[in-house]
Order: sequence, then structure tokens, then C-alpha cells
Amino acid sequence: MGTDPMERSSLTMEVLESLDLPQYPNLSHLVAAVEEKYGKPLVFEEGSSETLGEGVTGHWIDTPTHGIVRYLPGVKSWSRHVVLHELSHILLGHKGKPFDGMLSAGFFFRDRQTTRGQLDVPSSRRAPG
Repeated sequence: MGTDPMERSSLTMEVLESLDLPQYPNLSHLVAAVEEKYGKPLVFEEGSSETLGEGVTGHWIDTPTHGIVRYLPGVKSWSRHVVLHELSHILLGHKGKPFDGMLSAGFFFRDRQTTRGQLDVPSSRRAPG
């Protein structure tokens, strides 16, 4: 894919149209559509500079059973922007950070606290057991 803005715009429209979203989708609609394309459930977590890395506002971790979208909390609209950015990585077929133990030990919290209300993500989005 080149850097031509028309090519990028066309790709964006193709991806969006493939999601079969309602006319006025909300974040829950989008998350459900991305999960369907991804083939795994998604879990959303607040992160920090310690878990994300200095200057990083969000990332997506790909595990064998689910995806984790971690975002830096803040103003609701900013957090939503970060989550949408991470969802776009999934939709465009990018590689998520692998959950394979190869990353630094401080990168992951073992005592993760999943948050839902701030971003209006459905409450059923919990990490598999």
C-alpha cells in the first residue's frame, strides 16, 4: 500500500464497510464487530506509564485466547481515541504485542484491573478465566 491519501482512504472505507455496523454505531457495536473479525474476545484495561512505557498512550496485546487493549486513562474522548486507534491495528491486520514472556517483566501487571465504565465498553468484556 502506497502513501497516496486516496489509497488509504479507499482502504479505510473497505474496512469500515466490511464491519456491517448500524447507521449510528456506538463503541459497543464497533467492539463486537472487531471481535468478530479478530476471532477472539477483547479485554480493555487502563494502563500507566509503567505498564505502557514512557510516552505510549495505548497498545494491543495478542494472546492465544483473547486480545488486551490497554490505554492511558484521561479525558474520556482522548481514551476513546486511543482505543479506536488500537482497534484499527487489529482491523488492518497488524501484529499485536505477543504475550509470550519475551517482553520485560514490568510490562504486564499480574493484578490487572479491567475498567469498563469510562469507555462505555460492554461489561461482559472480562479476561478469560
